[in-house]
Amino acid sequence: MESKGIKIAWNNRPASLNFITDITDRKKKEEDILYLSFHDQLTGAYNRRFFEEELQRLDNLRNLPLTIVMIDVNGLKIFNDLLGHKSGDELIQKVANVVIKESRKNDVFARMGGDEFTLLMPNTGTDEAKAFIKRVNEEFKKQKVDSLDISVSLGYETKIREEQNIEDIIKKADENMYKNKANQSNEYRDTMVEKIYDMLSNEVAWEKEHSEKIRRILGLFANELEFDEERVEKLQVAGYYHDIGKYFVDRNLLNKEEPLTEEEFSEYKKHSEAGYQILKSSKKYMPIAEIILRHHENWDGSGYPDGLKELKIPLESRILAIAEAYEELVAEIPYQKALSKEEAIEKIKEESGTRFDPDLVKLFIDGVVKQI
Repeated sequence: MESKGIKIAWNNRPASLNFITDITDRKKKEEDILYLSFHDQLTGAYNRRFFEEELQRLDNLRNLPLTIVMIDVNGLKIFNDLLGHKSGDELIQKVANVVIKESRKNDVFARMGGDEFTLLMPNTGTDEAKAFIKRVNEEFKKQKVDSLDISVSLGYETKIREEQNIEDIIKKADENMYKNKANQSNEYRDTMVEKIYDMLSNEVAWEKEHSEKIRRILGLFANELEFDEERVEKLQVAGYYHDIGKYFVDRNLLNKEEPLTEEEFSEYKKHSEAGYQILKSSKKYMPIAEIILRHHENWDGSGYPDGLKELKIPLESRILAIAEAYEELVAEIPYQKALSKEEAIEKIKEESGTRFDPDLVKLFIDGVVKQI
């Protein structure tokens, strides 16, 4: 029986073309698999496996001097925790792009871990290595992620004699990198706190004036409590940076004139924990991190983030809560009309023993508020 209308073809193409397409697709997949087996998917840099193979291949007399550069990205955890992994990935990608752009064709650049890279530079002496580091540092200064600067610590060591052990060279390069990181990372985190607050102040018009007034009130409060000079300064710095976590909150919520919905308020409340995380990461500002975290806890346990009550709330946080509340009541801010001084005092009294420490409320009204 004769078959009718039967053709050995797919998608109206001859079988030979489909066969070629299948071969091409398979070859492309094989190439992709091979590429991924030696490369880091996020950055396009080589991976650890390829680096270790290349290290063995290049560790010989004809490639001397052989320089190892260790590269560590500062602040990746902050970007991931506070801005999200998308920002963290962008940070890693931008660092990799700079190094790839500035390195040479025969150099081997590999991502060794989350925030760690290594660059293998054959036929490269110390002067060339220094010049390379200077170039990439200049390029890093031009890069930003979410308006924040990029900071990278680098260290290098050069193998100049065949008998030197390459593992010792790597170890020394790593040590040199960590010496630089010890200073750079702390300085970067301190600066990041200050820049985040400056950016918040520029975006939320009333924020800086609000913080300055709270800082002044806290100075008066601390004097009433006879704090020593160091403790007064600590409390006032906490007052100045108390809202830094708002940088990570949607600006529409900060400037909204109507009351926040339950869902919006739940999002807004995250600012105290965000502030804690950024301050905790800085050696300079770590002492005030706990104060910021707890300044929305209430005396009766109804506050956030952990529902602490009474004396379990740090004293400085309890003081800050009263100072902030008073300043918000008398200030012209988007979500409420300013009250008179007398009206604000009555509001504070009403929440004594529930939101606020009653003893501190009495001290505030009897001593502090008269000086404001």
